[in-house]
Amino acid sequence: MQIDSLAFWGVILPALTVLCWFCPARRRAAVLLAVSLGLYAWAAGWLVALLAAGVAAWDFLAASWLPRLEERLHLRRTLLVASLVKDLGVFSAFQIWGELQGEAVPLGIGVVCLTSAGYLLDCYLHNTFPEPNPVDYGLMICFFPKLYAGPMVYHSRLMPQIKGMHMTLDHMAEGVRYFLRGLAKKVILGDTLGRLAASIYVTPMFEMTTLGAWMLVVTQALTVYFLLGGLCEMAKGVGLLFGLELPDNFRYPYGATSVNDFFSRFNSSLSKYLRRYVYLYLGGAKGGFLSSVFNILLFTILMGLWFGVNVNLVVWGVYFTLFVLFERYFLERYAENLPTLFRWLYCTAVVLVSFAIFGGSSLAQSWEYLRAMFRLSQTPAVDSEILYLLASNHWILLVAILSSTGVFHWMAGLGKRLLPRLWDLFTVGFYGALSVLTLTFLV
Repeated sequence: MQIDSLAFWGVILPALTVLCWFCPARRRAAVLLAVSLGLYAWAAGWLVALLAAGVAAWDFLAASWLPRLEERLHLRRTLLVASLVKDLGVFSAFQIWGELQGEAVPLGIGVVCLTSAGYLLDCYLHNTFPEPNPVDYGLMICFFPKLYAGPMVYHSRLMPQIKGMHMTLDHMAEGVRYFLRGLAKKVILGDTLGRLAASIYVTPMFEMTTLGAWMLVVTQALTVYFLLGGLCEMAKGVGLLFGLELPDNFRYPYGATSVNDFFSRFNSSLSKYLRRYVYLYLGGAKGGFLSSVFNILLFTILMGLWFGVNVNLVVWGVYFTLFVLFERYFLERYAENLPTLFRWLYCTAVVLVSFAIFGGSSLAQSWEYLRAMFRLSQTPAVDSEILYLLASNHWILLVAILSSTGVFHWMAGLGKRLLPRLWDLFTVGFYGALSVLTLTFLV
């Protein structure tokens, strides 16, 4: 069962919402967990669902033992290390297996493993307490909508919401808006741009033009944003239906004005997770220049390896490390005197070039894309096929660019402030039209 399927948003989600609305509040977590596990098994297979449940159950039991081992530090540390090795080992094994087999990593494995590992680390460091209720803990780990692309959640943030789950009409209305926006981003923009990127990607390298290479990296960057961002907005919308507020995960990353700003907006819950459990735990920038370089390098490489295990993604992380260091030790002192437009153009150029590395099947292919983009070879500027694709898709590219950089969001805020009553009427009509348009793409 896919979260963007007509069956989910047209049948299962409304039925589950009605069921939870009328069932006793103390039973909602159990109902949501049972449905989440059933949908997970349906989408990923029973073996994957059982493996994810086993990973979570181990860490639940391990966390419950930590307070009993306060006086036996060696055993306490051994239990933590064994559990983390298990979590990271399962995730890494599936990442490597998927890369070798050319298959996608099973749904939700990364989210389950890292969320569970973060919870155990927080218990070990006394940042939170071991959860006594296995149902509430299971829902925190396995809430179905967030298994697709996150966001990552922390026990201290989500667990109070689960224990006090309160469904309101205001939250439900906001949840519907989030879900419809996310569904439209994924189905209308993400899938369409993905097909456009795929049609350019199959062009032989000796036929690749400068315009074609730039169109490829732009469409790949937009595809990643709208596919993952759409799924995360759907997850947030579903959570709000049941009174659970998940964090935002993609906050207009292509409107960033620095690489640091980009990472705070792009897959931001994973970025915060790595900062909290890796970067800051290793000392951040406190240990001198070399230590800072190592910690930044590890952080950016891990951000890349979330998407898969290959050389290109490692190089993608190294590439961003260079710009993070450039900004920290050189550009930062001049940034306030630079126009915002210049800083945005600089960051956008850095990010788009990175997608030539991110999207290549090998470093050799990425290098050929870069050569074509910057006319470092005998590459023609344009050809008729690329011009046709650009002319055929210019409207969806324009909408995608404006949406991904936050222009529409700024316009919406302006309209809401200046004409609040008219804006409310417009919003009702907009979401009605959006649902109909999305339906036509799904049918």
